[in-house]
Amino acid sequence: MAAQFNALDRTCKRTLRTRFDHWQSGKLYKKGYHGWDKSEYGGRYTNCFVFKCQSHRFYGFLCNPKEDNPRYQICILVGHANKEKWETDETDLKHVEEIRTTLVVQRMVKAFFKEKP
Repeated sequence: MAAQFNALDRTCKRTLRTRFDHWQSGKLYKKGYHGWDKSEYGGRYTNCFVFKCQSHRFYGFLCNPKEDNPRYQICILVGHANKEKWETDETDLKHVEEIRTTLVVQRMVKAFFKEKP
């Protein structure tokens, strides 16, 4: 996925970095990034998230990896797609959810944040 990001033009890279910063600051901007709520796809993808720039979509999942700080939230980006139609391709969300629910991934995230102060 880093290769797809690095292949973007300079403007799109800058736009995405700004959107990452805005999300991290707690700002809402549905045109630039969003998740899915319980009313969409039967509530199966409420932990999925996407950052958008032009036709590029960078998909990830939200998690709260710090047991001592349950409000601390991160978005782990795990996939890239070129969006060609209005609606999100559910296949992309299924892929993200599959990664998110994999026990090895969950253990790796917890282990990484246990080592950090």
